[in-house]
Amino acid sequence: DTGILIVSYDTSGNLTGDFTNAGKVETIHPYFSPRQFGSPGRFTVPSGFGYTQTAGTTVNEGILTAERIDILGGSVSGRGSFLGDVTVGDATIIPFSPTIIEGNLTLSAGSRFHFQRYAEPNHEISGKVTLAGILEVDIPNRCALVEAGAARLGRRGPGADRRARDP
Repeated sequence: DTGILIVSYDTSGNLTGDFTNAGKVETIHPYFSPRQFGSPGRFTVPSGFGYTQTAGTTVNEGILTAERIDILGGSVSGRGSFLGDVTVGDATIIPFSPTIIEGNLTLSAGSRFHFQRYAEPNHEISGKVTLAGILEVDIPNRCALVEAGAARLGRRGPGADRRARDP
């Protein structure tokens, strides 16, 4: 589908088979509402079927569930939960903190993983991770690399030691 599908908070979108996105799919979490409570939007593809994106965008601020989540083109972003195995092909993934993947994550050679370090990382992947492609790391001025060999990230600010140290 090349249209727009938005699953608001306190709402579920349940399908009966495979789903292909070439437009925009968005799940919404209630922190974007004035009420600030409620359950996140849920987009669910039934067991045995998959979610495939060939172009366009997926903005997951809620919960996206499918046995296979194949992002083959376009981009996927957000701070929501992915329940299923996620494969990123010739696409860009931009996770915000916290992002949860309950399954495996596979980044192919054509993928771009854009990591934004704006807060304490709170990303969880319960399965196996296979990495290829391009890793882009955006580190704001208030953070710094504090250990060059391990590329460990730390805070920079008053009282912070900017020298590399052994843990």
